Order: sequence, then structure tokens, then C-alpha cells
Amino acid sequence: MEVFFSQCVPLYKHALDGNWQAAKHILDANPALKTAAIAPGWPTVLHVAAGTNHYHFVEELLNILDNDAIQLQDKKGNTAFCFVAAAGNWRIAELMLKRNILLPTVKGGDGMTPLHFAALQGRCPMACKLYPMTKEMFDDEDWELLFFTCIKTCNYRE
Repeated sequence: MEVFFSQCVPLYKHALDGNWQAAKHILDANPALKTAAIAPGWPTVLHVAAGTNHYHFVEELLNILDNDAIQLQDKKGNTAFCFVAAAGNWRIAELMLKRNILLPTVKGGDGMTPLHFAALQGRCPMACKLYPMTKEMFDDEDWELLFFTCIKTCNYRE
């Protein structure tokens, strides 16, 4: 419990704030935190950072993570790429795609793809970019979910 309050909580806060120097200090002192769950729901520091607009933080973090760490899932099964898709930040998504081009095809919670997360949050530009990377793997249920999600969020073009 001591590590949680003394290192995980501050690391989480630094990821939200985009304070790379402070986060790096914690990660250097305890390298296991690069891939550890740092909050309830089991998000890693990459999950937290991916949902923000702190490009530099994610860029620096990706430089110290191995390829397996980029695909880690939280308690619901979501990868950090699901978070970046929901946030709609294409620049951060591109950073992650350079490391693993298959991230758009990794389903998260409730069997949703990152494309579904983008559509659910009304992130039309992100959804449009993820669509060609994802559509080949869709089954009927995926198409139905995407269709109704896009209608519900007005995430479509006339």
C-alpha cells in the first residue's frame, strides 16, 4: 500500500498533468511501474497518458516501453489505444501506431474496437482514420454496434 500512495498516485497525477520530468523520476526509481497498474481499474501510466493531450509525455514514455507494454489491457480489457481513440488525439495515436500497427484491431471492453470507442465519444475524425484499419476484421455484431453508435452520437456524414 505504501508504494501505491507514495509512487502510483503521484505518477498518475503527473501523467494527467503531462509532467514528464517528475514522472520519469518515479519511473527511474521504480522501473516496474512502467507496466504496473497504477490505479483502481488497472490502468498503466500509458493508459492514463494516452487519454490526455500531452503528446510529449506519451512520446517520451513510448521511448522507454517495450512493445508488449503498449498492448497491456486494464481490468475491462481496454488497451491504452482505446483511450487515445476515445480522446480523439490522432497525433498520439500515430505515435502508438508506429510501434504497433495492429493496435486498432485489438478489442477492448465489451468487445469494442478502438474505432467503436472513437465513435462512442463522437470523435468523427478519429473514427474516419481508424475505419480503414479496422473494417476487415468486423463481424456482423461489430457492424451493427458501429452503425447504431454512429447514429446515436451523430457521428456520420451526409
